[in-house]
Amino acid sequence: MSIPDLQNKIKSTMHIDSRTIIVSLIIVIVSGASFVLGRMSTSQQQEKGDIIYKTQATELLMGNATTAYTNMPHVQTKNTTTGQYVASKNGKLYYTVGCKAGNRLSEKTKIYFNSADEAMSAGYSPAPSCK
Repeated sequence: MSIPDLQNKIKSTMHIDSRTIIVSLIIVIVSGASFVLGRMSTSQQQEKGDIIYKTQATELLMGNATTAYTNMPHVQTKNTTTGQYVASKNGKLYYTVGCKAGNRLSEKTKIYFNSADEAMSAGYSPAPSCK
């Protein structure tokens, strides 16, 4: 049995025409090329330092957000070294420095505390969204 005979046998049993095969090959080639380009772009970003380093990601997962955020070159934080907790002058809640809700506070009204006790003694309560 020759290769063309084998191809015809496969086509007849699966009811696939040559156009379907070409489209399928194009999809596979484009998918593969996209994957390779994506991998190349992340390896270039790692060389430039544009992504979070593994140690910083580990610190974030372990709850040491203050260290991780202050060491990231692309994250701009203001006065994070002055305390581990942040609150708004106009609010009643305090947040950890790495908390999403705390990051939404206006830079003009942010005040920092070194400890949770210090924030509580100033009349602030812990935010339920940041633990």
